[in-house]
Amino acid sequence: MAKIGLYYPVAAKITAETYGSVPTYGTGIVIGKAITADVTINTNDNPLYADGAIAENDRSFSDGTVKLGVDDISMETEAALLGGKYTAESKETESPTPETIIKSSGQTAPYFGFGFYKKGMKANVPYFEATWLYKVQFAPFSENGKTKEKSIEWQTPEIEGSVMIVDGYEDGAYETKAKFTSESAARTWLNTLANITED
Repeated sequence: MAKIGLYYPVAAKITAETYGSVPTYGTGIVIGKAITADVTINTNDNPLYADGAIAENDRSFSDGTVKLGVDDISMETEAALLGGKYTAESKETESPTPETIIKSSGQTAPYFGFGFYKKGMKANVPYFEATWLYKVQFAPFSENGKTKEKSIEWQTPEIEGSVMIVDGYEDGAYETKAKFTSESAARTWLNTLANITED
């Protein structure tokens, strides 16, 4: 099954967690327009040797990371994902102030649910595979700048997060995937999980 597209990265802040249940999410946001999304899941590798060979092995979930590249991240979205202090632009005629974000060492990034969908093709029939990670904590990301040269080199942000399990739910679930025959169904599924209402 070949993937030929990536779309619609969304996130919703976790507002409450109860052992054994899916987290409760607040109103979600669209992070930006997707460029890349790489999810890496690491497992334990702890073999038990008996009679000179592996008799048992623990290959359970250890940890995970997600790397998301988008066209742009607004200051407001960045502040929400990382726990920064955001102030909107003031357009007062006498003393306008710019839009700002303050990042501090004492700030802690909140937990989010995070999702996106991919377009794929199987036997010349398109499908749409949506992914929802139940609990992710994003980390401050690097920002680079480069002067314009003869040819344009696009400079886009990439944000990384840690993937975690939901304690007690489905043996420690961390991800759900769903496959749809229409793009609108995939978006609706993500919007429902992330509490997003599209105009």
